[in-house]
This record gives sequence, C-alpha cells and structure tokens, in this order.
Amino acid sequence: MDEINLNFAIESSSGLWNKIFEGFDQDSVLTSRFEGNSQKSINLLYRFGSLLSKKHSDCTIEPRNYGIIIKRNINEDNEDEINDWISLMENLKKEIISMT
Repeated sequence: MDEINLNFAIESSSGLWNKIFEGFDQDSVLTSRFEGNSQKSINLLYRFGSLLSKKHSDCTIEPRNYGIIIKRNINEDNEDEINDWISLMENLKKEIISMT
C-alpha cells in the first residue's frame, strides 16, 4: 500500500442544467486530494502544501486532518490541461513517496 493516496475531481458552481444546455464552458475547479496513511506522510504533505502555496499562486492548498487538497481553476473543458494536471499531480505523489 502506498504511503500517499491521490484522488481527482472536477468541481463546478454551475448545475447539471448549465452543463447540458450551455456546455462545459462554465468555470470549473480541478481538485487533487492527497491522503497520508501515516502521521509521517501527513506531515510531509503539509510541508509540500506550504511550499506549493508559495510557488503557485494560481492554486489553492487546503490542509486537512488526512493530508491536503490542491485546487486550480480552469475556464473551459480543455482535455490537454486536465491531462497535464493529472500528470503533474501523479509526479508530485511519486516525489513525496520517495521522501517517506
């Protein structure tokens, strides 16, 4: 079992009605949830979150009791941007795990 679990989501303030009839051109938020499976990994996530918040002003880092959530706004359904985000988060996970 990995020391860190990573889950992805897309959040939006628009409702299903907007998505169906207006398309995906509504503002959405890409969300990555990093969960630590030990206190050591959770503390490491907090440190990474602190560093990320200083370097990336376009992201919001939210500490939780299980780890951190990283959020980033996107303006449209851009599959390349979403795929780049997923790859970046997976690489970040590997880097964090290598330090535990």
